[in-house]
Amino acid sequence: MDDHRLKVFCSVAKTLNFSKAAEENYITQSAVSRIVKNLEDDLGVQLVHRQRGAVSLTSIGKQFYRRAQQIIRMYAATVKEVDELANSVKGFLSIGTSTTVARYLFPELIFKFREKYPMIRVHHEVKNTSGILDALIQGDIEVGLVEDRVYYPGVLSEKLCEDELVLVVGKKHPWAKTGQVTKELLLQEPFIRREKGSGTRRMMENRLKEMGIKSSGMNIVMTSANTDLIIEAVEQGLGTACVSKWAVRKKIRKGALVPVQLGNGPLSRDFLIIRLDQELYTHVAQTFLNFLQEAPPPSAP
Repeated sequence: MDDHRLKVFCSVAKTLNFSKAAEENYITQSAVSRIVKNLEDDLGVQLVHRQRGAVSLTSIGKQFYRRAQQIIRMYAATVKEVDELANSVKGFLSIGTSTTVARYLFPELIFKFREKYPMIRVHHEVKNTSGILDALIQGDIEVGLVEDRVYYPGVLSEKLCEDELVLVVGKKHPWAKTGQVTKELLLQEPFIRREKGSGTRRMMENRLKEMGIKSSGMNIVMTSANTDLIIEAVEQGLGTACVSKWAVRKKIRKGALVPVQLGNGPLSRDFLIIRLDQELYTHVAQTFLNFLQEAPPPSAP
């Protein structure tokens, strides 16, 4: 019974959806159905109920799922030991990054890592901070790079590099000349914000609370998970937004956008590496973690 078949079954058991399992394993839905059926035929038992498009596990399927997860972990640990003995770094790196990190830091990091270790293949997930935490807890990724503190038992975090959130306006906006804004004006101004679960949004809302502003009292004209869309909207004059300085550093240098002081002092934060408080499953993931810890961090924007 090969590792791939167990992984496909575990994807079905986790998502209870053949289509999502197919996406996770980069195969077709019909291939997923065939693999699960062949597995059931080999074992001589039914693992999955299929009724009108709904999927659920049988009682035996639930027990098999637990055992399959154990086998996959044992297999990964064995491969890791062999790789370490052979002093080779190859195989899959399962990593997740929050949206800002994915867009502005991850490409350079993974390029340098693959330049050093060309035999690795990358499985990369992009979600907001809470989504990356969920993926880590569920075992979909081994390492996460996020833009906000996470608090969950058994999850460790450490600094990757520095960032700063800035309130930005277009170059023709009245605030661009003063570089400052009052509470009263901010409440009236059309505001564009990130989606729920975003580290950027959480930090922005905390700063607003310090200024005595409730987010419910803001003139919210758009909510989006796409930072580039938010930046473009600000540049076109739709409103103002609070974004990572990494995301707008080039436009600020060119004068297309202007940072505005929001409250007292800079709104600084760290981009973070997160992982479970246990030995990483694969040699590749451990090598990537060592690479992040030992390499000079990206310079602050």
